[in-house]
Amino acid sequence: VWITNNFRPGLSESASYIIVLEPDGRPAYFSPVQGGGLLGTAFGICTNLARDVVYVGNFGWGIQASVPTMGSISLFSVGSSPNEGGGVPLHNTGFNAGLSRVQGMAVDSKDNLWICSYGTHESIVPFQDEGPYTSDNGKNSAIVCYFYDETLGYATEKGWKSYEFVTPSKFNCPFHLCMKKSSTGEEFCYVSVAGMACKDKTRSQPSAVYKLRLSGGEIINVCYWVCMFREDSLHDREQPVYSLSLRGQPIEGKVPFFAAFRQITYWKQDDPYIYVGCLGAQKGKALEEQHKSGNPLPKNLSCVWKINTEDETTAEIFPEYNNEAVFGPWGLSMDCNGKLFVANFLQADLTTTNGVGNSQYHDPAGYNPGIGVISNFFNKPYSSQVLRLPTGGESVKLANGDDLYGSDDPCFNPLMRLTSTTIDRAGNVWALNNWKPSKGADCECADFIKTKPQRPTECNPGGDGVVIFIGQAAAYCNTSNT
Repeated sequence: VWITNNFRPGLSESASYIIVLEPDGRPAYFSPVQGGGLLGTAFGICTNLARDVVYVGNFGWGIQASVPTMGSISLFSVGSSPNEGGGVPLHNTGFNAGLSRVQGMAVDSKDNLWICSYGTHESIVPFQDEGPYTSDNGKNSAIVCYFYDETLGYATEKGWKSYEFVTPSKFNCPFHLCMKKSSTGEEFCYVSVAGMACKDKTRSQPSAVYKLRLSGGEIINVCYWVCMFREDSLHDREQPVYSLSLRGQPIEGKVPFFAAFRQITYWKQDDPYIYVGCLGAQKGKALEEQHKSGNPLPKNLSCVWKINTEDETTAEIFPEYNNEAVFGPWGLSMDCNGKLFVANFLQADLTTTNGVGNSQYHDPAGYNPGIGVISNFFNKPYSSQVLRLPTGGESVKLANGDDLYGSDDPCFNPLMRLTSTTIDRAGNVWALNNWKPSKGADCECADFIKTKPQRPTECNPGGDGVVIFIGQAAAYCNTSNT
């Protein structure tokens, strides 16, 4: 498994390396991978069709000086033994034509590489203030296609094409994409557009989903769906918060809205649906506070969209009512039986427990619901569960039996602020953390956190750690591109 690494632990600087692990979690012989222009890698990583080249997108993190001014992709050989040169950069600095802070990527059936150019130096996280970032007014916020070079065996920036988001607005921040064929065999690129929330409401941009394709060597916009929000819905649990409007057509009582769309995926090529995680970020704090206090949650504030790509007017939400398995979905994966795995990002409580209901310590980073698992997705009623650690009240251990953070600091819940989940060929589910309790380099901030637990991010950078749930998914059957 190749894992993007956004920043240097304990520092507000972009990382210049990524991690590669063997199937059992041990480091690969060539890990960490460095060079090739790596800088603050994020949600953009994929292989070519032959699976011998890895593309990695460079996004950046932290202070402006640590963020790529243009954005780029890096390329590496995969390798499977010391003799095959795993992790070797195929280009010294990577490619950057048309790019500005790279997020999701995927290859099409002709091995062309499609890239989300996020296109801003604003913060990726849900925010209301401008912060220390400078805006380039949406420059290069686009979907970019690099075409396959048969001689080299991978896609390059030579002759690249792009699509800029002129509707419903130029500045949209594409976050993730996937390639999927229709029932007629025509291939489309489906794009999850995060949108942007600003303190200056005139600059805010709505979340959306786009359907694009190549035609005559150009990227064409086939259609798009815009997220719509009912302003008074937070006070009415029975009325849906969100709707998707085909091509932004007006919906009475609702306005275009930023809801932080995240990963987009599908089940298999002959299934007409695509699935999109909706973090519900602009109202995320309100959602967390209502959940913590036990008050009824508004309907569909945090959800997964299910869009029929063959019937463009049809879009459904799971769950119809709020469900603990879907709480701020960031990453989505589906196994070959159609079971949906959701990496939940939002917090559910500000006090963690040891798995048997006893409060252990105040955790400033909050408590995350873990990996939501949705079964019977295609045949109602749905059934769901949540994968958490641990299950029996014992503190989390490393493979050698040591406590995760040392014997003086037992940890009962390392699944926090999850951003991604993926399924390996044996049906194991990998969960990737973005957050952690204060530890190590953060210890100097311990007194600050004790006195100001509501402000942990001021001295507690994002997390580390990968958790593998053994055999929770169906074994690999090559039905999805996730």
